[in-house]
Amino acid sequence: MFLPIGPTSRRFFAVKTVTVEQVQAGLPNLLRLVAGGEEICVVRRKRAVARIVPAEPAIAPVDWTSTWSKVDAIFGGRPAPGKPGSQVIIEGRR
Repeated sequence: MFLPIGPTSRRFFAVKTVTVEQVQAGLPNLLRLVAGGEEICVVRRKRAVARIVPAEPAIAPVDWTSTWSKVDAIFGGRPAPGKPGSQVIIEGRR
């Protein structure tokens, strides 16, 4: 009925939809998902009637705007030592 909470289940969030009956039967499981940062949409007869959301945001947004300037400062405009990231990914898929 519900996905377990684990380290990999917190990477990408999609709003989960559950019925009122599912909320009544499995509220503790739903609250675990919400505590992990997920949003739950509760429906009755195919119409949304409520949303269960975390009390506080799970993760603050990351500011990536200055990332490449920091990388350039570290490596002086030269490529980073070692294998290119694309090669590491290809090797990992084998």
